[in-house]
Amino acid sequence: MKLPLSNVTGMLRSWYRAEADLDMDWPALDVKHEPVASAAGWAVLTLHTQTPLFKDEREQIDGYDYFYLYRASGRHFLVVSSRQELVELLVKKLTRYGPLAGPNVDVPRLVAHLVDEPSRYSVAGLFAKVSGYRSSLESVSLYGSDLASADLFVDLLPKLKPYRVQLRDTHSGQNVLAIGNKGEVSFTYRSAQTLRAVDKTLAFVNADYVVWPEAKKS
Repeated sequence: MKLPLSNVTGMLRSWYRAEADLDMDWPALDVKHEPVASAAGWAVLTLHTQTPLFKDEREQIDGYDYFYLYRASGRHFLVVSSRQELVELLVKKLTRYGPLAGPNVDVPRLVAHLVDEPSRYSVAGLFAKVSGYRSSLESVSLYGSDLASADLFVDLLPKLKPYRVQLRDTHSGQNVLAIGNKGEVSFTYRSAQTLRAVDKTLAFVNADYVVWPEAKKS
C-alpha cells in the first residue's frame, strides 16, 4: 500500500479498563479507517481537516489529510504517523473511549539478552544514559549493524543505562524498529511487508520485556 509516510513515530498504548475489545466509532472521531489487506490487524487512518494543523504546510483548497498506521490487539494498540504531534492528537481523541496507559519496556534487559545470547535480532542502535559522569557526560547514542560484536560497546555497556534500542533483523539485514522504555516506537515504512516485520519484532519484545498496566474494572 502506497502512503505518504516514510519515517514514522508513535507509541504503544493500552486502555486502562477491563473490557478486552472496543468497537471503535471512527467516523465519530472524524477519522477514516481502512484495513491493510496484506497486513492483518493493521489499518490506515486518515484524519481530514479544513484548516492546517501546522504552520509550515502549503495551502490546500480541498482541506488537509493526515495519515496514520494503526495496529490493535485486544486492549493494546500501536499508532504511528509522520509527526509525534499528530499521534498525540489522535491519542487524545481515543481517550473518549476510556483512560489510556503506556507499558514499561525493560530496554536494559532486552539489550543485555541480545548481547549475551544473539538471536534473530541484533542491536543496531542504542540511546543510553551514562552513570558516574554527572553533567560532563549525560547520554550517548551508538549505531552499527551489530553493536554487540564491537568490543568497545561491550566494554561500555556496564556504564550505560539504555532507554531506547534499534533492532535489526539478522535474516533480512533490515533495521525493523526502535523502541523506548515507555513504549515509544519508530520505524521506516516501505510496504505491508514492513508492517509484518514490525509485528514479529513486537511479538518478540512483548513476550519477555514488556509489562502492561493491569486493567481495572469500570
